[in-house]
Amino acid sequence: MTVNKEREIQVLTKTAGKSTSTARVTVTTPSKKKVELKEKPIPEGFQTFFTPTEVGPHQVAVTYGGSPVPKSLFTVDVLPDSASKVKAYGPGLKGGNANSPAEFTIDSRAATSPGELGVTIEGPKEAKIETKQNPDGTVGVTYYPEVPGDYKINVTYANAHIKDSPFKAKILPEVAANKVKCYGDGLTTGCAMQPAVFTVDTREAPKPEKKIDVKVNGPAHAKVEMKKKPDTTTEVTYLPTKPGDYTIDVTYDGKPVKDSPFKANIKPEDAASKVKAYGPGLTGGCANVSATFTVDAKEAPAPKQNVDVKVNGPAPVQPKMTKKPDGTVDVDYTATKPGDYFIDVTYGDKPIKDSPFKAKIVPDDSASKVIAYGPGLTSGNANAPATFTVDTRNAPAKGQKVDVNVKGPTPVKPNLKPKADGTVDVDYTATVPGDYTIDVTYGDKPIKDSPFKANITKDVADSRVRAYGPGLEKGNAQQVCAFTIDSRKAAVPGPVGVKVHGPKEAKIDMKQNPDGTFGASYLPTMPGEYTVEVTHCDKPLEESPFKVKIGPPTGEPIDSTDSGVKAYGPGLKNAVAEKPAVFTVDARNAKYPGAIGVGIEGPKEAAIDTKQNPDGTVAVTYFPTEQGEYTINVTYDDKPIKESPFKCKVRPSAYEKKPVAETDLSGVKVYGPGLNPEGNLAHLSLSA
Repeated sequence: MTVNKEREIQVLTKTAGKSTSTARVTVTTPSKKKVELKEKPIPEGFQTFFTPTEVGPHQVAVTYGGSPVPKSLFTVDVLPDSASKVKAYGPGLKGGNANSPAEFTIDSRAATSPGELGVTIEGPKEAKIETKQNPDGTVGVTYYPEVPGDYKINVTYANAHIKDSPFKAKILPEVAANKVKCYGDGLTTGCAMQPAVFTVDTREAPKPEKKIDVKVNGPAHAKVEMKKKPDTTTEVTYLPTKPGDYTIDVTYDGKPVKDSPFKANIKPEDAASKVKAYGPGLTGGCANVSATFTVDAKEAPAPKQNVDVKVNGPAPVQPKMTKKPDGTVDVDYTATKPGDYFIDVTYGDKPIKDSPFKAKIVPDDSASKVIAYGPGLTSGNANAPATFTVDTRNAPAKGQKVDVNVKGPTPVKPNLKPKADGTVDVDYTATVPGDYTIDVTYGDKPIKDSPFKANITKDVADSRVRAYGPGLEKGNAQQVCAFTIDSRKAAVPGPVGVKVHGPKEAKIDMKQNPDGTFGASYLPTMPGEYTVEVTHCDKPLEESPFKVKIGPPTGEPIDSTDSGVKAYGPGLKNAVAEKPAVFTVDARNAKYPGAIGVGIEGPKEAAIDTKQNPDGTVAVTYFPTEQGEYTINVTYDDKPIKESPFKCKVRPSAYEKKPVAETDLSGVKVYGPGLNPEGNLAHLSLSA
């Protein structure tokens, strides 16, 4: 009721039966004054009117037939005129959940006189209260109940309860969503057309885990993806397609998580973020070896901008960039010192994705001195062994592990057979045709030219074509090795072919026999391992290639004291201190395969340098620093060559002006009357 405003009171007695006395209504005011109200009969019972003159609770007693009616005494709160015009509304007036904010609104805009708003909350535990003035003139109220139970919310205006105050609110147990945390840059910022990422952490929420739902709303559609991580958190990625403000709603079991919804400001698209780089040179390499990678700007929006690369590390590096028509840029650089290098890649003066990159450059190693050769490195046939050889003999660091990995359309396990001479025979059998990559490493590092690309073909020669004979099994150097090729039963006639691979080229001869078969032969000039490839219609036979071991010439074991290798030149006999001395080693007519070795002993160590000449010989230069007698050891296959060791006299540098004594006369012819009948030099004078 409102003060000074008349209100009707009815006492309904129609169903109560007749009574000899009338109904009586007595009002007790807050000041304890009793007021008897005058009633009059109406068809339903009795009617009376009351105009309160005091503010506060009034007690209303109603009797009929001398007895109180049910629920009498009644309490009626009389409000000031302004308090009656103030109202409150919102879900927080009815209830909520523990540890979750509960909200409601107070609207006093219709009050006719000024007054102070008051809010108090009574319950199982004191609840924190916050108020704020809304732009429309209303007041927002938020309270934070910590425990469940019944709460009483008192709202007053000018020290009087507003309409319906106090309110009764039922606070239920805590919601699991309040235990869920969200964090990550994607909740606050990002770039258009670039994934924005954040994490939803439910580890503190009660078990069992409930459903997580994420909705992103903004200027344009944003696709949302969620991925469970090993630590049981959930990684959320969304892709905003336009710049602007986005709202991110995260719910757990259908209820908003703490601080949801989130506001993220998405900035305009960054072209550099669309550029990527890939390749081995971004992570590492070897000193003094070219390292490569590719910068891919194909997805960057127009207009296209410049790609720039800077490499910083222990030594200056100048990268080389090659722009390609497809929008990529090939980059290669060579670091001259080992260490950590940082590679800055920019697009339009802005760093691309993941830039700067860190590359670890390690010292150059022996792997670059290891070579591989053989037909299996480039081609082969499905279901047939493909072979090649890895040669580690020139590697400075001996005994490191050779490893071969063959990748292609189907798994392939290679077989490695190390040999005593430092080579490794490798064979592998691919069961499915296609392109295969062969990675060969020495000491876990790629050898020269690795990886190799081998094309394995399906087609092989007609299985009815055969090759047989001793020349496909074994033989001896400098003797013809013969065998027969029989293609008479082939479904389609065609040419036959023979190729021989070995330590040295072997002459091949082939002719057709009267019976229609083909007689083939080859002449190996040096002992060793040979492979013989036999083809029909340009396709290998199923058994091809054949492995043949060629021994020394019959009855002539290899003479290790005469390998056929010779050495000549002035540096084997005479030299001048502090000046380079030169001689030549010629292994072109070697009788068996092997490696050249040079060692020099003398008063002081002499530096040695070797160089392969265009004609196949090897030029040796050494630098004696002191005079005296030096011993020069020249070996082939770790054995001294003929006439080795050589004795060389090194004179002081004062003798430098006597070049005649240093001249190689092995190619000079002498003739004339000064020669005696036996052909020996009788006398010869030379003046320097």
